[in-house]
Amino acid sequence: VGGRERFLASKETYYVINVPVPNTDPPRRRFVQLRTLEDADVAAAVHNVALQPGGRWFADVGVDDASRVECVLGEGVAETLGADAGKPRLAPGDTFVMGDMTWVVTGVMRSEGTTFGSEVWARRFSRIYEPLGKRTYTTLVLR
Repeated sequence: VGGRERFLASKETYYVINVPVPNTDPPRRRFVQLRTLEDADVAAAVHNVALQPGGRWFADVGVDDASRVECVLGEGVAETLGADAGKPRLAPGDTFVMGDMTWVVTGVMRSEGTTFGSEVWARRFSRIYEPLGKRTYTTLVLR
């Protein structure tokens, strides 16, 4: 900006959630990585991550009009969760259940070749951190 450097900081909380895999016999479980953020635009800049066309970052309130938790998925987890729903991958508007909450996808990250491909990103707010048990930040990422 005007030749000046800009420093960014993203406050985040990282979770690994053990969730049931739908429609398995015998029942199976998997780990899903969740990263909750204070500011999606800052986190995207800090981590150098963009969304695929047709998606958007989750709203500041963290939920949609139906009270579903809004999230952005990495490409890998979009495929994994899509297979559960009988689709090649989840896309904006699709929903899934994790941690006794219904989540709605607002975007999919361009994450090929990065660790973000296996992550779910969402707004950090009490509806997530209260039941999952992390009231404090786990990470401060600087750029």
